[in-house]
Amino acid sequence: MLNLLTVKNFALLKDMELELFPGFTAITGETGAGKSLLAGAIAFLVGGKPNFAMVRDGSRFAMVEGEFALGSAEPILLRREITADGRTRVFYQDSPIRLKELLEIAQPLVDITSQRAFSHLLEPAYHLDFLDRWGNLTAAREQMERFDNGFRTLQREIADAVETRERFKRERELHEFQKKEIDVVAPLPGEDERLQN
Repeated sequence: MLNLLTVKNFALLKDMELELFPGFTAITGETGAGKSLLAGAIAFLVGGKPNFAMVRDGSRFAMVEGEFALGSAEPILLRREITADGRTRVFYQDSPIRLKELLEIAQPLVDITSQRAFSHLLEPAYHLDFLDRWGNLTAAREQMERFDNGFRTLQREIADAVETRERFKRERELHEFQKKEIDVVAPLPGEDERLQN
């Protein structure tokens, strides 16, 4: 859980500290009140793509720091800075770390969704996935998909075999017809050479 968010010189936010308490927190406000800036600051903190425009005009750098509580363990302190020329630094418990490490640390701490993130709930194409996940049926569904793929492969192989059989049947009938025609004519050995001369 995010307990404390400190933001300095981030876009329009000069110096802000937001303390959060256990339970549900909703950040509301009119258009332009800064909700998106706040969400952007949190996204940047946990590894979001940097942009030099994040640095407030006239400042050398912007900083976002978050204190997270994870059970009874010591609070996790993450800090990320970006300079006016776009270089970033990342800190964990006030020690520098790489971005890859930040992403691993932050992944279980924060889940950011946009305003329209759940609009796919209304799309029928996703409903089967939701039901399978809700019923813990994902493994069974994957197994069924493998069976279905195998069944479709067998169907194609059977259709190919039937087509091959039909082609051979047509060729055999043609050969039998040609043999009958030849038998009716009853050619003699060497007759074709004599007819050509």
